[in-house]
Amino acid sequence: MENLIRKTSPGDRRLAKSIMQLLKRHSSVALTIDRKQVKLPKGLVKLLTQIFSMIADNKSVAVLAAEMEVTTQDAADILNFSRPYVVRLLEEGKIPFRKVGKHRRMRLADVLAYDKKVRRQMEKGLKLLTQQAQDLKWGYV
Repeated sequence: MENLIRKTSPGDRRLAKSIMQLLKRHSSVALTIDRKQVKLPKGLVKLLTQIFSMIADNKSVAVLAAEMEVTTQDAADILNFSRPYVVRLLEEGKIPFRKVGKHRRMRLADVLAYDKKVRRQMEKGLKLLTQQAQDLKWGYV
């Protein structure tokens, strides 16, 4: 996966914060290029607001196509797992993949869907543990 992420300067972050605040305040947004104006659809304005918000918070941002294919190492980096563990997940059928020669490739959308599923399961487990600790009066709130 080509590295499209770059560090932002404090000036970039201030500008991103200003743009984000403008986008949040206005229901209609238009882009002007060479005196030509194009009204942006609400979905695109929402996406741009999220991007500028992340930049303002000094977070790394990458915009990638969901249909893009990633390697097992890319998937491991995204999921914060080891590459061998990702291969095991693929072989167990937990993430769809295809083979290109002897290499495995997954759709980025499938990797992100698996990540979302795992996070939901973790949150449910944590809520259950928290509730059990409260029921047992272990001093957790």
